Amino acid sequence: NICGWVNNNGSNVFIDAEGEKDNIKEFINNIVKNPPPLADIQKVQINKAKVLNSSNFYIKNSNKGNSEIKNILPDIAICKKCKKDIL
Repeated sequence: NICGWVNNNGSNVFIDAEGEKDNIKEFINNIVKNPPPLADIQKVQINKAKVLNSSNFYIKNSNKGNSEIKNILPDIAICKKCKKDIL
């Protein structure tokens, strides 16, 4: 199981993932090989960080300080959590 969080700042997505080493590798490979439909993964950077002992995986609010939030085309459906986050 993978625990942690995901959020974005408009032009980048940040994932803090915790779990067994093999599970983390599989998680990263799955994201790169099977990205979300509208994702344009240009670079993956992996950094070791302090373990926070998260108990689940959740979406954090986007960083409101970044003015680079991209436009979402009107014919693109987004999930309710994402809609709440950006509006």
